[in-house]
Amino acid sequence: MDGIYKLNLKTQMGDLDGFINIVTKDKNLSGYIELMGNKTEFSGGKVEGNNLYINGKAKAGFITIKYDIHAQVQGTSLIIKAKTNMGSFETVAKKVQ
Repeated sequence: MDGIYKLNLKTQMGDLDGFINIVTKDKNLSGYIELMGNKTEFSGGKVEGNNLYINGKAKAGFITIKYDIHAQVQGTSLIIKAKTNMGSFETVAKKVQ
């Protein structure tokens, strides 16, 4: 489950490529989200079985994105459902490290 995953979000402003780093300790979740070269750390997330729950704010260029993410680990992929101030997104992130 721990590792770095590459993701692509299809947004109204176009595709955003990025990464999400997952670090678990017991049922606690931390790491970072990287979008448009901006890395934003998070902590306080939860792990329940293969499900991950994260919320916070991430920088993407000059934009701040508030997010509430539910992700499910399936093999080397994260199935991500995100609700943000820019709309709702679903994507699959692939583990790269």
